[in-house]
Amino acid sequence: MGCKTQQIFPDRYDGFQIRFGQGGGFTGLKTEYAILENGHYFKQAAGKDTFEYVNRLEKQFIDQMVKNIDFLKLDKMDINHPGDLYFFLELKDGPDSKRLVWGKSDVETAESLKAFYRILYTSVKNDQK
Repeated sequence: MGCKTQQIFPDRYDGFQIRFGQGGGFTGLKTEYAILENGHYFKQAAGKDTFEYVNRLEKQFIDQMVKNIDFLKLDKMDINHPGDLYFFLELKDGPDSKRLVWGKSDVETAESLKAFYRILYTSVKNDQK
């Protein structure tokens, strides 16, 4: 008999995780991804109530993204400017959480935050192909 590793889903995970996604627009729905510190990542599709396991990202990638958070001081930013279409990045570590939301057209958003988001989004999208 094979042994299958049990998945710990983001809502029950006590370690560090990066959540990100987008929402709003015509439908008002939200799509969210959660990357756990062990590399496992999940997707909560628009209109769904739960996360589904997708795959595992390379440890080197996760380590670099954590370094980028510190280097870019993303955990020190205070941004809460949602627009009709909004983007978000949430850094969770157990009960502690830092959420950044942007998208309002008349408010400038730090290029470092947008670049970090694009790297995350591109990585999960390319991994699913």
